[in-house]
Amino acid sequence: VMLLLLSVLSPRNFVPGTIVEVEKGESIRSVSNDLKNKNIIKSKTLFNLYIQLSRRSIIASGEYLFDQPSSVFSVANRIKNANYGLPTTLVTLTEGMTNKEMAETLSKRFSKVSKDEFAQITNSLEGYLFPDTYKFNSNVTIDEVVQALRVNFEKKIRSVNDVIKNSQYSLEQIIIMASIVEAESTADGRTEVANILWKRFEMNMPLQVDAPFVYTIGKGTADLTIDDLKSDSLYNTYTRTGLTPTAIGNPGLYSIIAAANPQPTQNLYFLTGRDGKMYYAKSFEGHKQNRALYLD
Repeated sequence: VMLLLLSVLSPRNFVPGTIVEVEKGESIRSVSNDLKNKNIIKSKTLFNLYIQLSRRSIIASGEYLFDQPSSVFSVANRIKNANYGLPTTLVTLTEGMTNKEMAETLSKRFSKVSKDEFAQITNSLEGYLFPDTYKFNSNVTIDEVVQALRVNFEKKIRSVNDVIKNSQYSLEQIIIMASIVEAESTADGRTEVANILWKRFEMNMPLQVDAPFVYTIGKGTADLTIDDLKSDSLYNTYTRTGLTPTAIGNPGLYSIIAAANPQPTQNLYFLTGRDGKMYYAKSFEGHKQNRALYLD
């Protein structure tokens, strides 16, 4: 009994601050071997047996910080439950952020997240990384961040699955439109802007929005030139009809819902005035009046 109790305790030569990395797909035996070699546990047998007999006999990959001596059962529970023991950091990725903007924000907070590498890895995922507030370990990797953002996206889409399923548009079309709506409207204008843009889409009328220029060349409405507006870019919604080839940012849930469930509208034009409010018009004449009143 005394030997068993001693086996449960932490080794005498335990060194506080030891980090153990559990590789993805690593076997329980390999992990226990590493823990024993680094003086985190005394008994590999007890560790293996405890993991195998538990309801959730799997181990979570990642880096674990061991700051104080713990029993073999406590160590096993931490590795089963992904309790890394590392300092965590909250980071907020706001609605409408592009992948490059997310890369910029994340690279400033986490040493293992390279701005260029994140942008490269997520190049085909524009619109599919969910903007939210996340809590990551200080040594989080790019793969772990991308997985968290993708898992959250899938979770949020499942929460509005009925709206998506009942839409006449594909998920890809909805995400592209939602990204434009996110960039072009105020919070209370999302639904009407989505309705107007889908109306233009159905009429085969150019969407005529400026946000894609910000995405492709970094210029906003005030900086656009005649040459910019005439450029034959796939993202030029003045010279081309239909949606942009990809999303132009990562939309939030409300913009996704607005894009998935368009309602008939009498309006065909919109603008955001100097006062931050949105103004709508049924005709171009009405739109010009709104410009004169609220913009020029």
